[in-house]
Formats: sequence, C-alpha cells, structure tokens
Amino acid sequence: MRRKQIILEKPYLEKDGDSVKLCAEVTYHRKKQVLYFSVEQEYGKYLVEDRLDAFLISFLTVAMREQADIVCKAPISRRLFYQLVHYLIPIMSSTMEVFHPIKIISEPTDVPIEIGDAVATGWTGGVDSLYTVMNHLKSKDPHHKLTHLMITSNGSLEEEDNTATLKKLVSMARKGIAKDTNLKVVSIDTNIQNIVEEHFLSVVSIRLVAVVLALQKLFHIFYISATYDLGHFAFVPENMGYYEMVLLNHLQTDYTIFYSSGCESTRMQKLKELSQYELAHRYLHPCIRVGGKNCGICGKCVRTMSTLYGLGTLEQFSNVFDVEYFKKNLDWYFAQLLAHHTSQHYQEALLTLRKAGIMPSERAIRMGKVIEKAQKVVTDNRELLLKKMESKN
Repeated sequence: MRRKQIILEKPYLEKDGDSVKLCAEVTYHRKKQVLYFSVEQEYGKYLVEDRLDAFLISFLTVAMREQADIVCKAPISRRLFYQLVHYLIPIMSSTMEVFHPIKIISEPTDVPIEIGDAVATGWTGGVDSLYTVMNHLKSKDPHHKLTHLMITSNGSLEEEDNTATLKKLVSMARKGIAKDTNLKVVSIDTNIQNIVEEHFLSVVSIRLVAVVLALQKLFHIFYISATYDLGHFAFVPENMGYYEMVLLNHLQTDYTIFYSSGCESTRMQKLKELSQYELAHRYLHPCIRVGGKNCGICGKCVRTMSTLYGLGTLEQFSNVFDVEYFKKNLDWYFAQLLAHHTSQHYQEALLTLRKAGIMPSERAIRMGKVIEKAQKVVTDNRELLLKKMESKN
C-alpha cells in the first residue's frame, strides 16, 4: 500500500505591500495550499528561498503523527537533513508512540548562504522571555550579546485577527522594551497554524524553529526561552517544552545555532533574579491578555503573582500587577493553586509560599477542593457540554 505523502514545492518570494513573503505550495491531505512567512520589507533580503528548511520543519511533527513521507521539490541543508534522518526522527519515534518513522525525500545541499550576525530571542514579555533578555542583553562575550527580539504569529496568538494583533505587539515592543534596550524588533507573520492545525503546546519549540529558519541569513544565534528546567526533562508529546533541549541540537544548520535559554533554572529561580531587574518591573507580562496591564486572574498571572508574593517581591511589580487586589483575595489565589496542584508551575508557586511560611487558610483549602471537583466534572463531560453548546447555537 502506498504511503501518504506531503509534497513541498520550491520556495519563492512575493511582495505584498510593505511586506515580503517567503512562500511554498504544499500538498497536504491532497489539498494544495500556500504556506508563507511574511516580514517587513527591510528584512525581505534575509529570507531563504533556495531551500525548504523552514517548510520541512513546519510539517515534521504532523507528518510523523500521520505516517506521511515528506517529498521536497527543493534542497534541504545537508546538516539539517542528516540530523533529522539519523537522530531526531528515530529519537522521537522510539520514545513517543504518537510519532512514527518517516522518509524525507530530498536532495541535501551544501551551497553556502550569507551568514547573518543577529543574536535574537522570541519576545512575549513572559517570565522565560524576560529572563533570556536579562541574561543576554549585556553579555560580556559580544558574540552572544542580544541584538534582536522576534515576535511571530506562529500559533502562539489566539485572536480573531492574528495579523493585527502581531502588529500591535510589535508596536508596543518598539515603543517599550526595544526602545529602552536599543534592540531591534523583527516581525514574522505566518499562516502555519491555519494549514497545520496541531495543538500549539505539542509543537511550541519546533514552530519557533521553523520561523527562525526562514530567516537564516539574519539569525546566527537564536535563544529559545525554556519553559521547563532540565530537572523536569521528559518525552511528553502533549508538551514539547519538556524535551525541547534534545530537539534544538538536531535542528541547527551551519548558519543558525539554537540554545535552550534558561533550561538551567526553575521558574522560582528566574522570578527571584527578575525581581532585581528594573526592566522586569515595567515589562513583565505573563498574562494571556494581549497588551495593557496583566489581568491578574488567568492561570499565568495567578502562578506568577503567587510566586512573587512568596519571594516577598510582589510589591516591586505594582506597575504591572494589581498588588492590592491580590492581597485582598489571597484565599482565592491559594484556592487556584491548590485546585491545580498537579501542574508543575502551580506546584512551584505553592512550594515558594510554603517555604516563606505562608500557608493556606481553611477557607482557601475548602475553595480549592470545590474548584478541583468542578474542573473534574467539566473535564469528564467536556464532549457532552460542547455538543449542548453547539446545539444551542
């Protein structure tokens, strides 16, 4: 029986107003679509159009899940091709049942491309992102000193209009953190999430790599801000962040090097150091809300505020968090931590509070149990609830 195939055609550049797109036609599920990576005109000259590296990486995980070989109608960088075929694909398929061995049908290339000198990281304003900025902004080694921040719509944005949201985030970064640090901001818009519909956490690292490889002529070093420390390394197919450090070594090319920045530190350690970093007091934004002040009640805000409170440094972040609201509703925050105690980041927040001698009240414990039970009911009946909602609409 003939195996399924994903076919990637030769890349090409296309001007679109003030932007330049790196495009390639893709045949996926027998449907032809155009995948693109779009940058502002000044960065168009850095897009790599003579090889399919970025497009191949975009489809790698979905191909392995669906047991579909990838046919490349243009070359792949020889080093990347070798690392995927001999190491990464065998590692992933032997450690996680959802991934299967596949073939990459391509001609590898050694043709040199221009080597850029940009040292960059992805910018979100979250704990991990700011920690990377803090550690590499004033590096004593000029070779590793940060020069650029990258913001992309590779699936991390979940708004109705991701392109408009991306522009908003880029504008905020340029007027804020970039202005204060003299860093340049690179904006990359892509339709990858519309074509390859995978749960973002399961592909979070490889999606970022795909975007970066589209600009190999610009990025020489790229720091991917680690979500988890090495002590929690595990092959978890639902969350690529747990095994990211293995991926990055095998996704490098001769032109772009990847580092898992911050994988040596826990979230508590990062927040402890960020508490002494003045820029963090103004720009820390772990919130799921795009722009403006942190909401203070989403899961990311709950964990971050609680950890800072346990460290005794929450007051220093009064410009970005409503500290008084947190203090008045401490039972509610503790209840959220207790209800989600099986999650690593919530566990770290709880541990930080307990180390500081801050223990939950009886009321907080009761509230936590109620929330946890309610969540279980929702989880157990999720499909039924979704069907009822659909029928009402």
